[in-house]
Amino acid sequence: MHAPSKILVPVDFSDSSRAALEYAEALGARFGAEVDVLHVWKPSGRADSKDDLLGEFARSEAGRTMIDWLVSFELRSDVEAHARLATGVRSDVPDAIVATVQSGGYDLVVMATHGRRGMSLLLRSSVTEKVVSRAPCPVVTLRAKEHHGPGSDGALSSSWVS
Repeated sequence: MHAPSKILVPVDFSDSSRAALEYAEALGARFGAEVDVLHVWKPSGRADSKDDLLGEFARSEAGRTMIDWLVSFELRSDVEAHARLATGVRSDVPDAIVATVQSGGYDLVVMATHGRRGMSLLLRSSVTEKVVSRAPCPVVTLRAKEHHGPGSDGALSSSWVS
């Protein structure tokens, strides 16, 4: 296995996604890899061009959050990072992520999982699970450990899946 040179980090701006970005940052620094941050977003439908779409995203809460995340990332890291945007509705998110991996030449995906189990998982299949099963490259998944009382560090667990 070779060291990754392009890492994709799909984010939904949750704390788990922030942790996945930080993990990808560490990998990027270690291997000299680029890190691209992808958000799949549902536009209002009024955008007539790519420029209109990007303007609408920049004015949205998700757009402002993406800018904040990238600025904080660049302030603390020497890793080259880029914002990526894909459009879609909830059911299209895994397809949008996999299409971005395929078209962008990524050799690693780092993403968070919310750790659903039982009925919750049965009723709503995980975006992460679908990406893992379809991605043409390895996927590192991170899940926040459950809080177990005083002294719990809320650390992350990770696993390689390919």
